[in-house]
Amino acid sequence: VAVLLYRTTVRSWRADEWIKEFLPKLSITDLLDSTDPKDIKNLQGKQKVIVKALSEKQGLFEEVKDKGRELLEKSEESNQQGVNAILVNLADAWQQVEEAIEEKKMQLEDGFQHAHQFDKHYKELAQWIQEQRLRSLSQ
Repeated sequence: VAVLLYRTTVRSWRADEWIKEFLPKLSITDLLDSTDPKDIKNLQGKQKVIVKALSEKQGLFEEVKDKGRELLEKSEESNQQGVNAILVNLADAWQQVEEAIEEKKMQLEDGFQHAHQFDKHYKELAQWIQEQRLRSLSQ
């Protein structure tokens, strides 16, 4: 009975569905459209919102994990396989999300640095070109 209740609780949390909905939000393809550091800073702000959403689920994730471990200790061997499979799937899915968030964070930081350098060099070059035009017009 406890195992069935645990399975029902995990299903009601819809961890797999939540994670499937969450992972596409971590796509980095939107980064490729801009070389403006301000746009990338905006994406970093959105990333913080995603991290906050994940951290709000952390407590629930830990609680479900702990209850599953308790059930493993208390349940008969025939029921342990089902609970263990749920725990493994849940841990794998959670790890996927954490890794995707970390990857996006690093890509955003790298993208910001490159965009900032590009913007700086572009402005320097544009200023130099303008100076050269003015010189050629004054001669």
